[in-house]
Amino acid sequence: MSYAGDRTIRAQVFPSYAWISAVFMAALLVIFGVLAKKSNIIRDPGPTPPQGKELPYSLARAQMAWWLFLILGAYHYIGLVTGDWDSLTSSVLILAGISAATGLGAVVIDGGKRDQRAALEGERDTLIADIAKLETALAAQPAPPDLDNLKTQLTSKQSRLLDVLAAWKGLPGGASWTSNGFLRDILRDDTGVSFHRFQLATWTGVLGFVFVISVIKDLAMPEFSTTLLGLMGISSGTYIGFKISDPPK
Repeated sequence: MSYAGDRTIRAQVFPSYAWISAVFMAALLVIFGVLAKKSNIIRDPGPTPPQGKELPYSLARAQMAWWLFLILGAYHYIGLVTGDWDSLTSSVLILAGISAATGLGAVVIDGGKRDQRAALEGERDTLIADIAKLETALAAQPAPPDLDNLKTQLTSKQSRLLDVLAAWKGLPGGASWTSNGFLRDILRDDTGVSFHRFQLATWTGVLGFVFVISVIKDLAMPEFSTTLLGLMGISSGTYIGFKISDPPK
């Protein structure tokens, strides 16, 4: 409000129904915050962890949530200020698509590793049982006639058990596969802070900052260059590529 002599000039930026949008966004954020803390909505899927522990947070799912709320908040803000409720741009759709593809790729990879763990656990249990039987047979008196063959089988199964245990270690569902806090979960794997995770998180944060500044300054969704979108895609692809070979966290 400003004054010019005895005249009053009123400027209304937001419409009278803006409070509905504000309440909606606030409620959505609160609900999501509760779900993020109490459920597995942005955590890596997996078997139920030990009591008092939680599954680790997922970088890919956190990235999806990041872009969801940035885009949704910007959409409401632009619509309320300008009246334009068709403000989404191709760049925004591409960013959302990249984050969705990253999340889907992570789910597929982790699902395959969980299946691999289940298969290895079954083979481990079978090998342990077979080794126990062979050791019992070798300890029998008098010595069995096929003693040499039993010794060969025992050595072979013991060697295979060591290989199975080495492959099984670090796959989803282990006792150590639990949350260590949000930042540690999204930036670290079993070897420590991973550069490919750090790179993806960094570029997601940088583009998010540019996105917010553009919306506030121009009252429009930004149009990122193909080079910048390509860089984001490369970061996501690198993360997925390393995740194939790295044990998930």
